[in-house]
Amino acid sequence: MHTHNKSYKIEIDWQEPIDIAAKFSSEEVMVFLYSSRINKENYHSYIGLFVNEEVYPLEINDKFFKNANNEILDRYFGYYSYELKHTIEECFTNVNKSVINPPLSYFAKFNLVITFNHENKSIYIQYRDEKYLNKFYEILSTNNDLKTKPKAISISSNMSKEEYLDKVNEIKAHILEGEVYQANLTRKFYGKLNFYNSLEIFKDLVTISPANYSAYFKIRDLSIVSSSPELFLSLNENDEVTTEPIKGTIGRKVNSLEDEVTKLGLINDMKNRAENLMIVDLMRNDLNRSCIPGSVIVPELFKCTTYTDLHHLSSIVIGKKEREVLASKVIVNAFPPGSMTGAPKIAVIKLCEKLENIERGIYSGILGWFTPNLGFRFSVVIRTIIFKNEEFEFQVGGGITIDSNPYDEYEETLVKAKSICKVLKIEIIE
Repeated sequence: MHTHNKSYKIEIDWQEPIDIAAKFSSEEVMVFLYSSRINKENYHSYIGLFVNEEVYPLEINDKFFKNANNEILDRYFGYYSYELKHTIEECFTNVNKSVINPPLSYFAKFNLVITFNHENKSIYIQYRDEKYLNKFYEILSTNNDLKTKPKAISISSNMSKEEYLDKVNEIKAHILEGEVYQANLTRKFYGKLNFYNSLEIFKDLVTISPANYSAYFKIRDLSIVSSSPELFLSLNENDEVTTEPIKGTIGRKVNSLEDEVTKLGLINDMKNRAENLMIVDLMRNDLNRSCIPGSVIVPELFKCTTYTDLHHLSSIVIGKKEREVLASKVIVNAFPPGSMTGAPKIAVIKLCEKLENIERGIYSGILGWFTPNLGFRFSVVIRTIIFKNEEFEFQVGGGITIDSNPYDEYEETLVKAKSICKVLKIEIIE
């Protein structure tokens, strides 16, 4: 469908984004990017309704932006799954298909987009035609209250506790051989629900575990429910590229004094600092492929952020894009996210695929938006549940280094799964 050039914009009174989104849970396709934890770079939320165009690109490219003229309405919201790495790095392997086998990528633009500014509590609605605004008000006024609570009825994993411990040791052997320095090993969990409304689950997840880059995508029978704290890449109108990789995690303590000690322990822990530094170097290298020589810097190293169940160590890397480098090329040059692979990238991608022996799918990929002027912001797909009909899957992992203790690494996967297990009302299996 071709976009015509008309668009309209109105302001409405502030309501919480999640309350508006809840009214549209029965829409076939919708997108909701939610800043459930506001920070200075990210204080907008967006809801996209009434699809204008859908694309399933088989590679990361800019070709959607030929006729774009509206910063918001011509914005494409979507994801690139981890499996697109094959188109970039040519490392084909033969592993099991994931339980939910989603499209490799998906992007959509919408006929009505709501922009929430959390800083000044304003809401703007942009739409292509009066009929979409009327439809929006009609649905908004209906009493579509979500009250039914879903519950998982089965859960299994691609890796038992023992297998995970063995595989951590196997990675350490590869590190000793000098083949890799760090590898991000992940476990996948999957099962069935007795009932589900994916937006209800999203609401629960962002309440239990707020994050800067929460996102809800409903694409017919596929839903992505994400509460990601991690920025993969953003590119702004000044050609500044930013990434904020997370590496280093510890569970929180109930007692506030113990929790503070735990947090300081994480900040000063040599193993976690080494893990973080390796990924910072990898991301600097990835950004250098797209940025002006000498412009890539690390303004913040080992920043500790506290979330509901855990503390995370992250660092910020920024650079200035070379003018002739396409926006999509910036993504290609850094895909898949280094924090989800390890280093050196190709070697660890191959090693982890062999050890996990199941496709990661959307997990470890990226999710977000492109704008017509070719700015973008993508998060890393972690702390995310994927649903298809009554089936679900989610994945957790961590970076393995030479200093890793297999039992600690295993515990870290449980800490990361905690919020997801709470909303699915399940005990994680050993």
